[in-house]
Amino acid sequence: MMMKKFRVFVCLVLLLVSASLSRIKGPKRQRSVTPCFLFRSNDTIALTQGLSSYVEIGEINVGDDFSLYMEVLPSPMNHNGILLSVGSKTNFGYYSWKTEAVTVQFLVVEFIFSALALTVKALNTEHLQQIEIYKTSPVPYKIDDARWHTIKVNQNRSHWIVQLDNLRVERLITNTTNVVLYQQPAFIGGRPQYIDHQFQGIIKNVKINGRAIQGKDTTKVYVNKLNCSSLEVSHFTTWIKTLKSQNQYDKKLPTSHAI
Repeated sequence: MMMKKFRVFVCLVLLLVSASLSRIKGPKRQRSVTPCFLFRSNDTIALTQGLSSYVEIGEINVGDDFSLYMEVLPSPMNHNGILLSVGSKTNFGYYSWKTEAVTVQFLVVEFIFSALALTVKALNTEHLQQIEIYKTSPVPYKIDDARWHTIKVNQNRSHWIVQLDNLRVERLITNTTNVVLYQQPAFIGGRPQYIDHQFQGIIKNVKINGRAIQGKDTTKVYVNKLNCSSLEVSHFTTWIKTLKSQNQYDKKLPTSHAI
């Protein structure tokens, strides 16, 4: 009988100690997470923020007559990132071409260190071909000036032309190092397996090979569903409010969709 009472006493003591420790530690704090935002309308393909979103637009061709047109408004918080990515594989790391040169080929248009760059990687070679409009030459420019910028990329028989507003760079890329992609997956604002270099800002009026890419074309537009911290959301929301107050939008801001 005494042993049974002793066991009950020990159990009560353990319960009291456990409750006391819980009060001392307090409730477990969780990182505040809010769904990232994607805005889509007929003329606005993506408005992304954080290290989160990219839009899949189906399969496209990159041949002798490839063309790209888009208007972008980079975020002042982080204005680097991928604008367009087309590749023969979607599950390789960004730099894995060094070890998978035989099977990897891609085209990437992106902002690198605040400069516009086109990078192409052909099959059976380890060489990357890059055309860059340096931010200090021939005319200094800034992409985080809260202005819309026009981007054009064209190929005409191995001649690549890259344009940012009124700046233009042209280069001939030989057939052995040039890229040819047929019916390959394309992404706007980022790409799979490389989520730490997504574009933050607004991309609109996208045309690829002369075809307009519509934001509401849900049969071809897909979104990566990840979360952003509440701090990132707060910064981005403040930026949007500032743009609206400065009448930076030529049309009404599209309806937002949490992703």
